[in-house]
Amino acid sequence: MIFFFNIRVDRNYQLLATQNFVHGDGITTAEVLPANLSEIIYTPLIKWPPGYSLLLSPFYSLSGNNYLFASLSVDLLFGVILLFVSRAILKLLDTPLYLINIFTLTTSFFIYYFYFITSSDAIATTFFIIALYYTLCFLKTNRNWAKTIIPVTLFLFVSA
Repeated sequence: MIFFFNIRVDRNYQLLATQNFVHGDGITTAEVLPANLSEIIYTPLIKWPPGYSLLLSPFYSLSGNNYLFASLSVDLLFGVILLFVSRAILKLLDTPLYLINIFTLTTSFFIYYFYFITSSDAIATTFFIIALYYTLCFLKTNRNWAKTIIPVTLFLFVSA
């Protein structure tokens, strides 16, 4: 999947919050005042939901606190998940395999807006598509609604 990885304002704040979370200071941003440069003030990150920082924290820890590798890994992982879930939806709708392959090739070389801007919207979109997949599974197979509503609710909640 084609996307342009960069760090803009949203990802910048969320990466700072991830770094502080991993180091035990909560989902916060650190700042110092000019009057006392030795005192670090941690301000809770309130402009964005904490989901991206929580999701990124294990990748950040495993990569040796390399925020570029961690965030790129998360984006690539969810890009691949989006492609496979999209294929699963097409299989569920009884689409012929050659059309699924054409769809995969076509959509893999299309630049989506949420990958061009590179924010956590792509991950939320992936979770939303997974919820759509489970909804379609329920509608097609008429499975027990109690077993289906739990993953749909979970993935819709996580995407929000």
